[in-house]
Amino acid sequence: MSFSRDGGQRLASTEGSDWFTATRFGIFLALIILASFPSVLVGLESFVYRDFAAFGYPLAFYHREAFWRGELPLWNPFNYCGIPFLAQWNTLTLYPPSLIYLMLPLPWSLNFFCLAHLFLGGLGMYFLAEHWVANRLAASVAGVAFALSGLTLNSLMWPNNIAALGWMPWVVLSARRGWSEGGRQVVIASLIGGLQMLSGAPEVILLTWVFITIFWIDELCSTNAPKKSVFFRHLTVVFAVGGLAAAQLLPFLELLQKSQRDLNFAEEFGWAMPSWGWANLLVPLFRCYRTDLGVFLQYGQKWTSSYYSGAGVLALSLLAAWTIRRRQVWILTMLVFVSLVLALGDAGYLYTWLRKLIPGLGLLRYPIKFVVLTNFLLPLLAASALASADFKGGMLSAKVAPRLIAIGLALGCLMSLTVWWSYHRPLGEEKWQLTLQNAAVRFFFLGLILTALFFYGRAKRGSTQAIVGVFVLLLIAADGLTHISWQNPTVPAAAFRPDLVKLEPPLRLGESRALMSRATYSLLSRNISEDHFNNFVYHRLGLAPNGNLLDHGPTVDGFYSLTIGEQQEVWALLFSASTNALPSSLKDLFTASHYTSQTNSLFYEARPNSPPVVSAGQQPIFADQSATLAELASPDFDSRRTVLLPLEAKPHITVTNRTQATVISSAFSAQRAEITVQASEPSLVFIAQTFYEPWKAYVDSQRVPLWRANHAFQCLEIPAGRHIVRLVYEDRQFYRGAAISMLTLLCCGAWLWFGNRATQRIPNANLGEPI
Repeated sequence: MSFSRDGGQRLASTEGSDWFTATRFGIFLALIILASFPSVLVGLESFVYRDFAAFGYPLAFYHREAFWRGELPLWNPFNYCGIPFLAQWNTLTLYPPSLIYLMLPLPWSLNFFCLAHLFLGGLGMYFLAEHWVANRLAASVAGVAFALSGLTLNSLMWPNNIAALGWMPWVVLSARRGWSEGGRQVVIASLIGGLQMLSGAPEVILLTWVFITIFWIDELCSTNAPKKSVFFRHLTVVFAVGGLAAAQLLPFLELLQKSQRDLNFAEEFGWAMPSWGWANLLVPLFRCYRTDLGVFLQYGQKWTSSYYSGAGVLALSLLAAWTIRRRQVWILTMLVFVSLVLALGDAGYLYTWLRKLIPGLGLLRYPIKFVVLTNFLLPLLAASALASADFKGGMLSAKVAPRLIAIGLALGCLMSLTVWWSYHRPLGEEKWQLTLQNAAVRFFFLGLILTALFFYGRAKRGSTQAIVGVFVLLLIAADGLTHISWQNPTVPAAAFRPDLVKLEPPLRLGESRALMSRATYSLLSRNISEDHFNNFVYHRLGLAPNGNLLDHGPTVDGFYSLTIGEQQEVWALLFSASTNALPSSLKDLFTASHYTSQTNSLFYEARPNSPPVVSAGQQPIFADQSATLAELASPDFDSRRTVLLPLEAKPHITVTNRTQATVISSAFSAQRAEITVQASEPSLVFIAQTFYEPWKAYVDSQRVPLWRANHAFQCLEIPAGRHIVRLVYEDRQFYRGAAISMLTLLCCGAWLWFGNRATQRIPNANLGEPI
């Protein structure tokens, strides 16, 4: 036995294991990523599948344009008649590494951003596992398994998710060092935790801190830990992380309160792991169907195309659970089991009970996301198994060899059972031949990996053992990269060039807006072509949600995690109309100047005499929310003549009838508008822009109330005469949060600069004990 540099008692590493240094592992992982995505890394092609093209890239494009205009994108006026941008959280607006794609050319820079975080996650898992078990081969296996697992590779289509996953092992490692060592490690843990918090992946962040909290409690329960220091150091990190991210969290919490999500939101979206989903940990294609674009998905959930960590990794994890008699491994095993049960959603019962206990979980959408924790834990368990084996005897030891052989045979039997089940009881379009092929290849890799580990234990120390160890890593990487059809399709980078769609007359901010028909919406909600390039171009031509940002065209719809509740309710009227042909009243309500062509669902035609975005002189009608929505749905509603205002506005509005008022000019930018109005008497000015509290109205520099109009839009009253109306987006929650974040950052900097550089270490801290 030997002691690590942090005082924790650990197993001595073998010579062969010592070959796998962090530098060599980093080079190895970088070469694997380069070999897997060569055309993406050199800029010839770009990721395109699902949310990358529909969410991640358009938002990065909009963010980049705002950056080069010198603006912080608090508001996006191009979707949903206006929607908060920074407050979405997953837009990465305040995430410092976003500078990669803000400063460098798109789309290459966003692809590099995603792959850089893939590398970051693998390297972080290496350091976490090496800190945990003090065995470099085990750490290398954990790093490769985490970076090239099905779930992590699938997350490349979400820049915010892959960023949060990339920081996940670093946050765990730094948090533990923070509470065990104190001093500057507390600040480092706070900064790293703040980076993950700003990445904007709530579920990944939540599960990260659940894991940390469980081991923090375990630390507090240990007999040799100075409980007071552990307790207050960790709380300091938690509050510091919240303070550093306050500029993001406060606007997000305000938007969440006003959004379409409530505590029952999760019930509207299933997407839990199917009841048979545990079998996909072994045979990824079991009960899956091939989409039009060639990617396989499970029946019942579409959030991830895979959560396979590798058959060899699973076998080693089971070996750790069976062999190692340590509390930390028992906790890891328990968490794997609990996360898999929770991923089943209501079918696992535990999720239902937990949601009743913690109602806030109802705000989350997909129970399948609990497999994020499984994806994180299995590599650590596998590393624990490798580090615990006596490699002088290798896999021939009397304790290890029989159990590992038994596990391998048991997994082979389970794979055979899935094939039998697929043959006799296929689901939907499932093809048992694919299941058979998939199971056979996975079992082949399982056998090769276990055989290679056997030879690693028998090999002579030095170069021979290092070569066999590299072969083990290559097998684990190959298993992860080939376990399912390619999850990350690409298209030529030219497909993302801006301003591909040009309408006549052109769409202009504050003047015109495109509305998609229900038929086109239905068409674009699925894949039109089996060719990724053509499919993407078709979606761009149809101004598919968020794709309009690339063409600078304002539209009525969008694709965001959070939308303002009232705007969502008004937008839903488009799909509740009794006929496919939308009445003109609904088109006018959204001031749609362009509507989908009746002869071609991917093109738009101008609507003659469509109402402007800004109008004046309407008669006010006061009604509650239900009556307002009913009136807006009526084909007889005329937004040019009347405006519906909430009952609470009635005492403050002096206008009672239609008036003579003219909008002389209007100029809109992303976060402000200037409107000149001439009125013969007090009049209402209606702005077909989403109502949200941070918007403030000024008439001739005098602050005036801005009212919710037509349930989701804006309205204000002006006196008689000629006036200049200014609308300004003033997000005070952001300003408050920014002040807190800056103060916290200054405190962290002062601590690093003036604090005691000598750290008091806690001996035998749990995360550093031998596995």
